[in-house]
Amino acid sequence: MALLLMDLKPVLTTLIDQWVKLVNEGNNGGYANIWLLCNINTGEIARFEQGLKHQELLESTDGFYYGCNACHIVTLSVLTTAIMIFVNKLVHVEHALKNYYQGYLGQLMMALLRAILTDKYDPYLGYQCASSRNICAHYDVDPQYYADDPHSVWNVPFFPGGSCDGKCANATDIENLNMWGIFGRADGEPFDAKDFMKQHPEWNWQKGYLYDRPSQPWTLFD
Repeated sequence: MALLLMDLKPVLTTLIDQWVKLVNEGNNGGYANIWLLCNINTGEIARFEQGLKHQELLESTDGFYYGCNACHIVTLSVLTTAIMIFVNKLVHVEHALKNYYQGYLGQLMMALLRAILTDKYDPYLGYQCASSRNICAHYDVDPQYYADDPHSVWNVPFFPGGSCDGKCANATDIENLNMWGIFGRADGEPFDAKDFMKQHPEWNWQKGYLYDRPSQPWTLFD
């Protein structure tokens, strides 16, 4: 899960367009997903959804974009990736992010960026609840009662997946090639593989391959 936020005056630039042209050279459509871009010199942000035949580039200097390793627009998701579950997942994420943005406009500081990445509000149920629908996803505790497609790979009950790290940076960090990161869940909750398989023995076949992710602090990488 990735997020870009900006609240600056409009400035025209072509650097982002040049980047899009560069990554489209030799594009074979093998990794259709969302790329988030920013130009710290102009305050411009962009979201580029890259497929083989269908693409979309959005640019702004006032607002936010979000993305992950799947496409958002239906054309790309259905015709290129054929994974509608990610579309529905992103709808939930978009709802949560809009609430954050409207409530904290002009106050998008590092602490808030971390709070967004650690959010466990379930917009489907309407309250705080660790699940696959959180920004900080917890698939391993979700029985998937509300799965729209029970045959999808990640819609298996108590799937051992979800948030496995967190990363964020502001314009100053980017300028200095720094970033803040955390290994393990973005909210700091540990994952114990042995306890997980004890509670859900249907996943014992992953013994020896499923590893712990202990709680770690947010750390500046410089």
